[in-house]
Amino acid sequence: MRFLPLSIALIACRNTAEKTEPTVVGNAPVAEAGSGGVFSSDQPIPLDGSSSYDPDGDEITFHWSFQRVPEGSSLLDNTEVFQGNGGSTATTSFFADTSGTYIVDLVVIDSNELSSNTDSVILTVEEGQLPIADAGIDQETLEGATITLNGTASSDPLGRDLSYQWSISSQPRNSVSATLSDATVASPSFTPDAAGMYLISLVVNNGINDSTPDSMVVEVSSVNPLAPTADAGPDIEGVEDCTPIQLSASASSDPNGDPLEYNWSLQSKPEDSEATNADLSDPSAENPSFYADVAGEYIFSLAVFDGALWSVPDLLTVTAGERATNSPPTAIAGSNIVHDAGTGECELSGYNYNCTACTPVTLTIGDLAQVSDGNNDPLTYSWNVLSGDATISDPESLETTATFSGATPTEPNACEDTVYELELVVEDCPGAGVNDIIEVTMTCCGVEVIQ
Repeated sequence: MRFLPLSIALIACRNTAEKTEPTVVGNAPVAEAGSGGVFSSDQPIPLDGSSSYDPDGDEITFHWSFQRVPEGSSLLDNTEVFQGNGGSTATTSFFADTSGTYIVDLVVIDSNELSSNTDSVILTVEEGQLPIADAGIDQETLEGATITLNGTASSDPLGRDLSYQWSISSQPRNSVSATLSDATVASPSFTPDAAGMYLISLVVNNGINDSTPDSMVVEVSSVNPLAPTADAGPDIEGVEDCTPIQLSASASSDPNGDPLEYNWSLQSKPEDSEATNADLSDPSAENPSFYADVAGEYIFSLAVFDGALWSVPDLLTVTAGERATNSPPTAIAGSNIVHDAGTGECELSGYNYNCTACTPVTLTIGDLAQVSDGNNDPLTYSWNVLSGDATISDPESLETTATFSGATPTEPNACEDTVYELELVVEDCPGAGVNDIIEVTMTCCGVEVIQ
């Protein structure tokens, strides 16, 4: 038996896979959005992220966005307003579209796409220089004629583009269809449909702020002007004196529908009345009130003017009776006054002294008076000197001045008091009166004159 040799082959196994080194990503960058501040809306708002950094020294890019904007701003989701946003430049700026508080966020991203924390900066934007609206000069035209308004003289201090907003602030009562052709252009056209005065207002906006409104007037005349008619209303009876009496010209009219101006005038009054046109609350008002100071008959005339023609006057008779009830006024003339009048010179004559009077003293009276009337009547005042040598500058004014003379000492080194009595009389419209008295004491001291 023949044995064949046994061959054993040993095969070495080897791992042929390549070793992969782990990727080192590094550290995230750090964002620093800078400090806030207060800025004007006239200028770009600067932002500075230059304190941001990457611990590994990687290049970083800057990404700015709004976290909060003021009410009325449209910038919240707009990141394109930041110049160079997303680039490697650390500084940028934006223009605010309204005043208020803006919160801006900054995130920086390094070259390994690692993002930083979010850092924020608070910016307060104040109103800058407002644009200036110029509605143009006043104009005159006829009803139905088209005119062109002109706001092209409006301007912005920094030359920014303007938007326009025109409006008709007021117009004649019978104007129903007058409108502006386009209220948002610089020079709209306008066709008045009735005679009278139209007040046109213009506001411009520079993209940030509205201007102060500017106005112009369009005076529109009737094509066929006719005189207005005055109507002072029916005669008035059953009213009382010392009570406001309401007058009314509301029934007056103009055939062209022109706005009216009013002129009331007191033509006659009772013999003992002191009433004048000044007792009308407003002689040029449509519905003034009148205060009759005594019972009796008052006659008023009313004329109206439509801007071109006056009406024929209309007469109104007001018959006022005596007021049925009345509460008299109350009055406190003030506090008693004690005042140093100075010195008088005393010269020995035999066994007695002859002394000169102290210099006259002028004081305010009535400044502390307390006066009232339960019916709210107009009151009249009268100051009277009851005793002493005193002169009142304006006796019919509640607060006035009085000059006190004649206070005289009797001997050197002695002081004498001179007392003056002043009376305040207060009377209401129906004639009820009340009085009060104050005392003024002048102290005059003697000084000896040595011969």
